Amino acid sequence: MSEFNSEPYVLKAYVDYNEARHARNGKLKVTMSLMPELYRNASMTPDSVEYIIEPKRAQ
Repeated sequence: MSEFNSEPYVLKAYVDYNEARHARNGKLKVTMSLMPELYRNASMTPDSVEYIIEPKRAQ
């Protein structure tokens, strides 16, 4: 409780672009950034995202 009014810790969610080469279902797992020990039982929804990779057009 002593940390309740402290500055919020910024959480970041990310996906690994390199996993897209091996993914067969068009979804990538979402991973959370490192969190301080005071965060417990953190979860996120959704735990994966769909993606589309489009080739870059020549200009």
